[in-house]
Amino acid sequence: MRRGHDPFLHIVLIAAISLVWSGLALRSVERLPLGRWHQWDQSDMHIYLEQGRRLAGGDWLARAPYYPYHLWMSAAPPQRWAAWYGHGVFYQAPLYSYFMAGFLKAGIEPAHAARVAHALALAAICILTYLFTRRAFGWRAGLAAGVMGALYGPLLVIASQPLKETLALALTMWILVGLGRWTMRPQYKTIFCAGLGVGVLALMHEGTPAIALAILLSIALRARGGIRPIRPMVSVCIFVLGALVGFSPLLARNLAVGAPALAVSTRSPITWALANEASALNGGVTWSPPGEGFVRMMDGAAGRPFGIVSGVIGSYGGRAWAFFGHWAMRALALLSGGEAADNTCYAYFRLYVPTLALSLDFRWLLPLAAAGLVSVRARRWAAVLRRGSAAAIVPVFLVIMIVAISAVFPLGRLRLFLLPALIPLAGRGVVALWMAIRARLPRAAAALVAAIIFTAMVQLALDRTWKLGGLRPADFGVAAQIELRGGRPDLAIAELERGAELTGDGGLAKQAAAIRGMKTW
Repeated sequence: MRRGHDPFLHIVLIAAISLVWSGLALRSVERLPLGRWHQWDQSDMHIYLEQGRRLAGGDWLARAPYYPYHLWMSAAPPQRWAAWYGHGVFYQAPLYSYFMAGFLKAGIEPAHAARVAHALALAAICILTYLFTRRAFGWRAGLAAGVMGALYGPLLVIASQPLKETLALALTMWILVGLGRWTMRPQYKTIFCAGLGVGVLALMHEGTPAIALAILLSIALRARGGIRPIRPMVSVCIFVLGALVGFSPLLARNLAVGAPALAVSTRSPITWALANEASALNGGVTWSPPGEGFVRMMDGAAGRPFGIVSGVIGSYGGRAWAFFGHWAMRALALLSGGEAADNTCYAYFRLYVPTLALSLDFRWLLPLAAAGLVSVRARRWAAVLRRGSAAAIVPVFLVIMIVAISAVFPLGRLRLFLLPALIPLAGRGVVALWMAIRARLPRAAAALVAAIIFTAMVQLALDRTWKLGGLRPADFGVAAQIELRGGRPDLAIAELERGAELTGDGGLAKQAAAIRGMKTW
């Protein structure tokens, strides 16, 4: 092997870029109110930490899980929400809260420790992306994909907060690398390990069933490839056995406290209902708080998942086309360039973190991935899918995740789970374009450039349609509250005034004037 193709050197380079880039970004965040965003009691970060505190306090089985009552829940009193949740079910998938509890029990400040752990996880994600892409599309595409993963801004933003997505994405990439290896050397132990990883991932993230489905379809495609020894049903059974072993801690806990055996979180069915009910804003593209119709529907469902599904479908009055039309709208919104804000707002972070201004984002990633998709011609994709090779995992995973993520609100942090497919495709696109230019193949280069331009124009149209990803007045207000708690009213006033100037929100200016008046008094 020539030294320039040495995987070890590539891994070292990718890890170094990732650690330096994420270190710069996370260091900037830690010095700002953004580093204390978890103090905002309306956030998921606060939920993980509060649940972690209760676990570390001695209730390791969480016999009484923590259920928040946020401002957006005001359509119904806390008692009604508790009735919808069901007995003993965690509000969010619990593994990340146990992760926080471990730091708390050891006397370590959890938010800071999480940032360090996430920086290491980011490096692992980039290395695993390189390994997976190398197997699917070659070493050049793998190297490009690993570097792009290290420079991807939205992932850096999520990694700066105590949120589960960074660790969940690292575990997802580990599973896909194992599955890619299995396509070359089919062994039952590899399938068992993939199932084990999926079982553990289910303890951390509610989107795991979609990933499991992608793996099962990849197994089926590989079995169709005709290379022996592969027994599809045996492979599926071994995969399911591994998943049950990985999921067994939560299964045992649920049985011990009297919760439904396979329940992971109460939030999943509620989020699905909010996004899919007929009255959802813009068909669920834009998040909106629940109204009276949602409350009536949840009361009728009495917390039963099948009752919730029936209530949502019933809200359309027999207009099935409208239900699927809203789903399609959310799928399109998922491909827009803006990062739909949830607990974090990417546009707000870019104001204060210099590294993000030089980072890649979805406006770059999707057009490059489209070029990668075009570079593998239709006949070759058909052959890849017939053989069930490592490259076949990419389109299977991408399609299933788009369908699954668009089943709820198209939030930026959920869109991160498109990265295992989009970054390898983007790496392939960059290399294909470079090779076409280098080999002086104008038609091939023109086709790739056309794919990039067309995708960018579609994104621009989608951005203008739904205006996702802009600045929010709420973020300036949260930062001001954090500065006030820290005894820095001058910084709080400056934050509110800047927010009023950038967003045109008069309420922020009034808050700044009120704080200034209190100081004068």
